[in-house]
Amino acid sequence: MPKGMPADVAQSQFATCRTNVILLDRTGMVAASGHGTDGQVLITMAWPAHLEKIAQQSQDETKLKLLALGLALRARRVLDGEDDLPPEELTAQIQQLANWKDSSNDGSQEHYRISSIAGGLAVLVIKHRKWLAENADLEKWCLSTLRDLKPVKSEHDSPMSINNHGAETFLGEAGVALLQESTEEWVLRMAFEGATGSHYSSTLYTLWRAYLLREQLGDRFGELVNVVVLWSALRHAATRESGYHANDSKLPAFRTTLFQRYVTGKFKGPMIPLRRAEILGRRLEERIERRSMSTGEQEQRKARREWSVQQDGDRKLYREMPNIDLVVIQKGFGFLAAMVRQHLPDEKQALERYVRELFDLLMRTLPKPKAEDERCEIQGTAYESDRWIMARVAEFAAHANSVETARIFYRPILDLGPTAKYWVEDFLESWISLGLPLSGDLHGFASIWQDMVGYAETLPAWQPGDSNYWCRAEGLAVHLMGLSQVGIGILGDAKYKDLVGSMAVAFDRWADRWLKYGSAAGWFAYFLRTESGQVLLRQGVKQIAAAAASLPDREWQHHDLGALFTEVLSLCWKYNQKDVEKDVTLREAFLRLLTVLCARQIPEALHLRAKVSEILGVS
Repeated sequence: MPKGMPADVAQSQFATCRTNVILLDRTGMVAASGHGTDGQVLITMAWPAHLEKIAQQSQDETKLKLLALGLALRARRVLDGEDDLPPEELTAQIQQLANWKDSSNDGSQEHYRISSIAGGLAVLVIKHRKWLAENADLEKWCLSTLRDLKPVKSEHDSPMSINNHGAETFLGEAGVALLQESTEEWVLRMAFEGATGSHYSSTLYTLWRAYLLREQLGDRFGELVNVVVLWSALRHAATRESGYHANDSKLPAFRTTLFQRYVTGKFKGPMIPLRRAEILGRRLEERIERRSMSTGEQEQRKARREWSVQQDGDRKLYREMPNIDLVVIQKGFGFLAAMVRQHLPDEKQALERYVRELFDLLMRTLPKPKAEDERCEIQGTAYESDRWIMARVAEFAAHANSVETARIFYRPILDLGPTAKYWVEDFLESWISLGLPLSGDLHGFASIWQDMVGYAETLPAWQPGDSNYWCRAEGLAVHLMGLSQVGIGILGDAKYKDLVGSMAVAFDRWADRWLKYGSAAGWFAYFLRTESGQVLLRQGVKQIAAAAASLPDREWQHHDLGALFTEVLSLCWKYNQKDVEKDVTLREAFLRLLTVLCARQIPEALHLRAKVSEILGVS
């Protein structure tokens, strides 16, 4: 089409063309040309029949390759409620993939096709079960295909892959859905192999699907939870025997015995205690060591363990980790956050059992400090599973809205003090960042929080030191009041003004004890700048003024206290000017802090002094 010609004009012009010349180029492509009434020429190309067939086959092959790559991803979006796919269209796509096999790349891409077939079938079983039942022949084909489908590993497979669209995962979810209507062995095996999958994501999504269907599954849901509990011990043993975390060659042997017990209904009833899984894991590991290690090696390992327990010259405490796979536990109980937020009326006891078991599991690994040595600390930092458990505990304590229930969890954590600073900080940060938004009763949340602060004030390890230089509990004290970066981001919201107001007495006691430390003073000032923190502006100015002059120069520089304190004064003047003018105590504190800041030549403070000098009569 000539440049600038409107499309409709071009179409009408070319429509008048008549083909009167047929040429064959060197490639065998047919070239047809025609002359229009106005002398313009249209040339079109067409493959010969045998080449047209090859081109069409290539296009079909490419479409199927793209379908094999993309259907699994779309199936995940459909299962997650983020997309929709009509069952008729989906069924046609599944059958196309089932009747085709990619012959290129030596079959190295076969796992994509299998995953897409599994994903499509999972969608039909989970989202379109009624429609499938109305088409008997199609239902028979789908269930038969599901029964015979086997996951295919990719070349770069890893158990830790962030993969939510693998065949193993889809088959596990489909098996769980079919458990509602069938207890045939192949259905049980699909659900079981999803829960004990090679990929940890398979365990996560299979148990999540079981959680979503727990009302329909009844006792079957509890059985799968118990499968996960024992699988944590067996998978740990399989990893020790293979010697490499990503080597899953030993998993099938450990699955066999567990599946036999699952099929025969051995896992019915309440949750199996995690301590039982720990005992099983320890026995399996000892058996593997006896079989694979020489006597000398076993003696060396035993001596090493005893030495690590007795070694206290560096005041380090060493954790005794359980002989279970903690990632299996974390993924298997991945539904717990949702259950805390919205559980069924008859699930309260089971929910508390889950949280208590996980909490006790973590606490058993954390060594307790000796009474005569307040300077010891636990070696290392918290694992991801540790932080995950602390988050679930904080959510449960906040949602339970009971001081008595919360004490069961937070008191043992606070008792650890600076010895386990990372774990304590994780809990306290989760208490604000997760527990506060989850709490439906801010009055109840405040009661628990006040009790928590009061208890910490009675613990020797939580007391401030005599100097203002450094204290082991300084960081914990900041987190206790929700004054971390994450905590302030939540607590500083305007909707929590009443909560902060109800905590004013606790903040007052805390500030009197801890503002002599630069980091605590800095975080407190940072919080006073927020919408909810402004509730404490008047008392905050008084307390900062009392501590500012004694803060070391190093702390002023390290925490940028000059800018923070000046901003607090500016806000106090903006929102509480009348109080500053009338309240003698507040006025005196305001001017004293302003004088300290001006003496340090803080530009913003000098500007503020000029602004208030005429009103307050200062020079």
